[in-house]
Amino acid sequence: MFGREFLMPQARPSPSWLSAPQPARQAPVIARKAASNKARQSFRRECVSEFRIERALMFLLAVLAVVGIGYGFSCLVDLVQHWAVFNAGVGQLVQ
Repeated sequence: MFGREFLMPQARPSPSWLSAPQPARQAPVIARKAASNKARQSFRRECVSEFRIERALMFLLAVLAVVGIGYGFSCLVDLVQHWAVFNAGVGQLVQ
């Protein structure tokens, strides 16, 4: 019952795989003329504007992080101020 028939019910040949396709030929690299100064300057101007936007957004993120930490600290101080009242109430409840 648990012999060879159970493990290999039918002997079948191992699968034959298709051969891999030939790699596509790459076009030869052709040296290009240097880009004009105008195109190069517009690219630099574009990068500078992106850099300014990125710096502004990072500054906004940092300010919001400081505000969030301040709010969390404020909530913590509120909890600490009322901790004595809470502790006395739990003490009365337990006794």
